[in-house]
Amino acid sequence: MTRAGLSIGDLVVLDSEAERGVGLVADVRRADCRVLYLRVGQALWARHRDVRRAPPAEVEGSLEALVAELLVLLAAAEMEFTAVGDDRYRLCASHGPIAPEVIDEARARLGPRLRGALIRPQGMHRIQTVLEFTFPRQTSPSV
Repeated sequence: MTRAGLSIGDLVVLDSEAERGVGLVADVRRADCRVLYLRVGQALWARHRDVRRAPPAEVEGSLEALVAELLVLLAAAEMEFTAVGDDRYRLCASHGPIAPEVIDEARARLGPRLRGALIRPQGMHRIQTVLEFTFPRQTSPSV
């Protein structure tokens, strides 16, 4: 569902939460959206007017960009994201029917980082794809 130009998987920044960095839109309602901060495992609801899209230079090569790319590829309607280890993550994306080539593309994009993939029916013409993968923790630049 898209409202106010925002969709699940969009990368956004809230100026009031600048220290948290880039967030990922995980749910969209009429006047607000849930922004998920992947690396800290926290989410908050923000009004659409307080959210701005993250500049591409700010997200290039990041965990957030990878997850957003996978959500768009799968045409996800719902998502869950969990850290299951120091540098290991699990993405559960609920979506409608997709072609087998889409899963092949997701596997190709993850490459050697892919640790597991599961596709299961979710009911009511929904499918859930679960991807478990590694991604190195972001380190602060040395001073």
